Amino acid sequence: MATRLQAVASTEAMRNYAVGFTSDLARQRALGDAMFLVGDGVPVASTFEYQAYDRNDVITIPNTVTTINNPVGARITYGGTKVTGTLEVHRGTSDIFYVGPRVTEADLLMKIQNQARATTQLMMNGRAKRVIDAAMSAGGAGTAYPLSVAGTAAVDLIQGYIETVMLGSLNAGNIRILFGTSAFRKFANHPTVQARINGGATKTNNSTPSEEQVANIIGYGVEVRQSTAVFNSAQIGQSGTPAFTLGDNILIATVSPLPNTEDPAALKLFVGYGDNDLQPKYRLAHGNDTEFEEATWGWSERVVTANSAALLRLNVT
Repeated sequence: MATRLQAVASTEAMRNYAVGFTSDLARQRALGDAMFLVGDGVPVASTFEYQAYDRNDVITIPNTVTTINNPVGARITYGGTKVTGTLEVHRGTSDIFYVGPRVTEADLLMKIQNQARATTQLMMNGRAKRVIDAAMSAGGAGTAYPLSVAGTAAVDLIQGYIETVMLGSLNAGNIRILFGTSAFRKFANHPTVQARINGGATKTNNSTPSEEQVANIIGYGVEVRQSTAVFNSAQIGQSGTPAFTLGDNILIATVSPLPNTEDPAALKLFVGYGDNDLQPKYRLAHGNDTEFEEATWGWSERVVTANSAALLRLNVT
């Protein structure tokens, strides 16, 4: 027998909500730090293969010119190494309380919708942390970017780093720069950056550039984003100190415009076929003389470093 939440979740109102919310979620994913670094999720089976590259691999452009009568084209091959991966299974469970039959169907629908929002937001925060952690690990110890040193040519220096990333991936994608929260502030206020702001900054009138202006100042057609994600490693009930996920660091990465299993982009986010974060499973439960149901949202994903040569980690000092 279906529980009350199961019955409500199958209504047309909930289905219509799910359609709209899925669209909103897609926009949120596109704007998030995680998706900025990976481009988009690549749908795969639970066990999958992908091509991995390093600085010693050769990426060549095949000669596809042939004759009209030749039915066989140039053999497409990839440098690098074929790697087998397995998706991680993720599940989040929320308690949805109600008191007997006095709670209306509309009340339960609202509770489900609110839990869907809250659970999805936590999911996105966790995904962003996993992607940034993977990028930081791929960048190793990082490269010092001495913005505090007098005379540092901030723009010229970062342009050189961009060229290194381009060479590492045969420029097979978009160059994106994710500035840590404080790293963006230090770069934007650096004297050599301020000197390049047209019609704004003078010695007595500084200007704070936007992400788009910073991208224009740097050039190379890069895309720029300032990370503002915050995390707290402490568990509920413990004291802890919030910190920026990406503070005094900058990540420069090649991101494929059409992510797939073979391209030489830096990072990839693999997701399960048919995953739907908005179709929870429900279970009737009891506790403290209160009847409630548990709603569990499930999805699967795996973040991998596919090409360490297509990413640089800068440590702002």
